[in-house]
Amino acid sequence: METQEIISPKATEVNTLFPVFLKPDKLETLLVGGGYVAMEKLQAIFGNCPAANVQIVGREISAEIKEFADKRSIPFEERSFEENDLFEKDMVIVAIDDKPVGRQIYQLCKARNLLVNVADTPDLCDFYLSSVVQKGNLKIAISTNGKSPTVAKRVKEVLNETFPAEIDSVLTNMTQIRQKLNGDFSAKVKQLDALTSGLVKDQPRNEQPAKVKITRPVTITLAVLSAIGLMILGHLLFVFFNGRGITIAQTWITEQFNQQLLLYMLGGFIASLIDGACGMAYGVTSTTFLISLGIPPAAASASVHASEVFNNGASGLMHWKSGNVNF
Repeated sequence: METQEIISPKATEVNTLFPVFLKPDKLETLLVGGGYVAMEKLQAIFGNCPAANVQIVGREISAEIKEFADKRSIPFEERSFEENDLFEKDMVIVAIDDKPVGRQIYQLCKARNLLVNVADTPDLCDFYLSSVVQKGNLKIAISTNGKSPTVAKRVKEVLNETFPAEIDSVLTNMTQIRQKLNGDFSAKVKQLDALTSGLVKDQPRNEQPAKVKITRPVTITLAVLSAIGLMILGHLLFVFFNGRGITIAQTWITEQFNQQLLLYMLGGFIASLIDGACGMAYGVTSTTFLISLGIPPAAASASVHASEVFNNGASGLMHWKSGNVNF
């Protein structure tokens, strides 16, 4: 069976790019192209600098780019690239799928000492458009030296989650603090270092009590034992209680279950609500309330215990909803 050898990069290979942040509002930029890639470049430029100076030239310009350009008053011409388009330009971005034309534009740009980026062709790029993490005034550019835009995108997602939105407020406050500090540059650096040292120290985490979780083997064992118990209970019921006895018991329960019993249960429920609202002893308060209304002690006791069933059920449900009970 054939095996594939994974070739690792040379140990001496490093990213030699020099990170620079440009001001597109003070540069004249030409974007050549009118398709999907050109739209990505356009969004990247104006996403970082809404006041950028850009001119678009493309043989076929998509409706999406036209709409984007109209909203921002970006000049565009739907025609083929001409050498005169490079006049008074500082930077050129080529986003076309015609490699020979892209190389020709690159050579024309180099003859005029212009910075140029030909999409998807690292050999014809003086610079790359990086993945950017931005939180207000904080901006971080990510580069993989043109190796993998996908990895750069994933790193961007991680950093976006790492830095909170409040980091911009921290930067603003640090600027104000720096302006108020006294002393020479070295003294200011030391003072700022002391102020910001807390940002990198490990903060104690609020320890939460561990929830007791029932492991899977224990759960299975309990389920099996419960099933066996139910089978034994059912067998005993059918052995000691025949059909005639069950019918008699059903008739007796039906006769005892009347409207008055429902009123007693409602009274007990209201009593438990009053008891809970006042924070008083449950049994004493509810029983006293019912007996004072002339209800017999036996009925009062039944009402109190019926309302207790409601309370236990409701409290159990709330604990389960709150995640205090694990299954």
